[in-house]
Parts: sequence; C-alpha cells; structure tokens
Amino acid sequence: MSFEEALKNPTKAYRVGLDKEELEKIHLLKNANVQYIIVGVKQGISEIPKSIGKLTNLQVLTLTRNNLKALPKSIGRLKNLKELDLSHNKLIGLPHSLGKLKSLEVLKLANNQLSRLPQGFGKLTNLKQLYLGKNEIKSFSSDVAGLKNLHMLNLAINNLTTLPHHLEKVPVRDLNLAGNRTLNLSGLSNKLKNLKALRLSHITVLPSSFKKLYSLKVLEIIQSTDINLEQITPILTSLPSLQSLSLSGMQNTRIPVTFGNFKQLEKLGIQLSSITNLAKAFSIISQLSKLKQFALAFGDYPSLPAEVGLLTNIEELYLPQNKTTDLPDDIGKLAQLKVLSISYNEFKFLPKVITSLTQLKRLGLNTHKFSKEEKLMLKKALPNTEILDYDSGFWAKPEK
Repeated sequence: MSFEEALKNPTKAYRVGLDKEELEKIHLLKNANVQYIIVGVKQGISEIPKSIGKLTNLQVLTLTRNNLKALPKSIGRLKNLKELDLSHNKLIGLPHSLGKLKSLEVLKLANNQLSRLPQGFGKLTNLKQLYLGKNEIKSFSSDVAGLKNLHMLNLAINNLTTLPHHLEKVPVRDLNLAGNRTLNLSGLSNKLKNLKALRLSHITVLPSSFKKLYSLKVLEIIQSTDINLEQITPILTSLPSLQSLSLSGMQNTRIPVTFGNFKQLEKLGIQLSSITNLAKAFSIISQLSKLKQFALAFGDYPSLPAEVGLLTNIEELYLPQNKTTDLPDDIGKLAQLKVLSISYNEFKFLPKVITSLTQLKRLGLNTHKFSKEEKLMLKKALPNTEILDYDSGFWAKPEK
C-alpha cells in the first residue's frame, strides 16, 4: 500500500512502502495499523524521524541501502518489532535503547561501520538471527550471553582476533566467521559444541580440537591458501556428523587418498584451480557412498576423465567455469543424475552425451553458444528437462 492510501485507510494500512519524503511524515501514521514498513533503497536517507517510535504496532522495518549514520533513541519504543533491516548503511554506533526491542527476532546490520555493540544488547532475549557481516567489530561485550535464542550469527569480514567472550552460553547453530584474517580458532570446539554450520576463510591452522565439533553438519573453508588439504583431511574426516563440505582457494594440486574416509558426506564442493591427476581424484571421490551432490568449478580442466562415470550415486553434478571443451561419454553412466550444470565452459559444439541424459530435471548450459539445430535437438531429446543458461545452485546462498 502506498503512503497516500495508508492515510486514507489507516485501519487497512498493513504493509506500507515509503520514499524519502514520506518517511519524514511518518508521524501521520501513528494511529494506523501499520505492521510492515519498507523504505525505498538508495534514496540517500541519512536520518530516521524520532516519530518512528509512535508506530507501536510495527513488526517489520526495512531501511536498507541508504546513508544512515545513527538511529533515534525512540526506536526502542517499537515493542512489537520482530525484524529490523538496516544493512548497507553508514552506521557507526547503535543506541542503548535498541536493547528494549524485546520482540526482535531478526536484526540485519551488515555492511555498516560498527566497531562494537551497545550496552544492553544482550537484553534482546528473543533474537534468533543476527547479521553483522562487513563491519569493524573487534570484540563483543560480555552481555552477549543474554542472547538465549540466538541460532544464526554472521560475523564475516570484521576485525575479530578471538572468538566472542561467553559465546558458549549462546545456542548458536549457524556461524559465519569468514573474512576475519587474524582470527584465532583455539577454543572453538569448547564454545560451540552445538554448532551445525560454520564458514571460515584465510585460516592457516586447523586445531586438532576441531574434531570435537560433533554436531557440525555444514563446513565451508574458503580463500585459505596457506593451509594444506592433506594435513587437515584427517581432522575433517573425524567429524561424525559432517554432511556438506565446500573448499576453495587452496594451493593443493591433488586430492588426498584419505578423502575417501568421509562417511556421512552428502554434498561436496571443490574450487581448486588445478588438480593433478584428475582421474584419480574422481576415483577417490567415488568412494563416498552417501555423496549426492558434487561440484568442481573455477578450474583449468579442458577435458574431464572417464572416471567421472564412477560417481554413480550422484544426483546433482556441477561443473561450471572449468574451461572444459567436451564431456566424456561415461557421464552417460550416471543413472541417478537429476541436475547437471556445465555453464560457462568452452564448448564449441553441444556434447552429444547430454542428449542421452533423459532422466535430467535441470540442465545449466549456455545455450546461446549453440546453433538452432543443436538447440532443437536438445529440446527434443530432453522434453522434461528445465534448461537454464546458468545454474549456480550448489553455491547459491540466501541474502545475509
């Protein structure tokens, strides 16, 4: 509903979209039943009116991608607010009154200039998701222990050198620490025994205590050129619950034999520029009996070995941006394959083996590279397949 419509029908004003000028008149909605307010992005808004505190029915407030540097104290009066999105602004601090938002469940503060959280932040006892990526945070205050319902915490691209104090008292299950280049991971397993998903980057050492993360199901290690895959694999294979693993940016040139020891792994993504003996790598990966999704991307692999046909349990195979010029016929042996992505490679002709994959539900392929005849042949051979120009499904992530 527009601002004008909301003024005319205040009892029906449930979800209202505003622009910069209308935000300054927000006090006119104080008697309306407004529960959602979304302010247009990139409008140069630098200030939220104090009168925002009069909208006590408000449950969702979105003011992303503007020029906010501070928040009014009156924001603490929004007793029913459940979601607040202030990401992509210029916030350098937060008012203590923020801790009064007892109903708040989702708080998005990514892409700002925050160096710390305000005193009383731990009073947000209903907070479930906290997005603080790309700020300047060095440490947390001790009252973070009060976040008794916090399950998802994004601290990517900050200035953390140690893990937040009292984090062991918070039930975090999903944690993003990528981009904290000097972060010391010692004590991680003691603080986060219930952790299920973890994202790391720029690590040089993976402590042996890491294997005590017994509940960890999803792990991403990216941009870690100083770490040796062969050395950390015994630790990774010791994680009893690990189901999804993504590795990128390492300088390793081969997949270690011990990679075959993953017992529960269902999803594996590898972004290594060059793997020595790719045939052996596929043979090792084929030993992962529970693996259903496999991705090999952003490499230099003009040709793929016949051993790709050993991945007989795979249901989703992602091979984008590998400079590949053709596919081996053995891919046709993957009878369980439902999703295949081979976008942004260097095919000059449509690989004929694709037309034999009649079980495919989705195919990622740069169709514009092929002739009309090839496209018609593809559609005729795979009438029940959704054909996309690009498919990044394996690494696709929700906005944070």
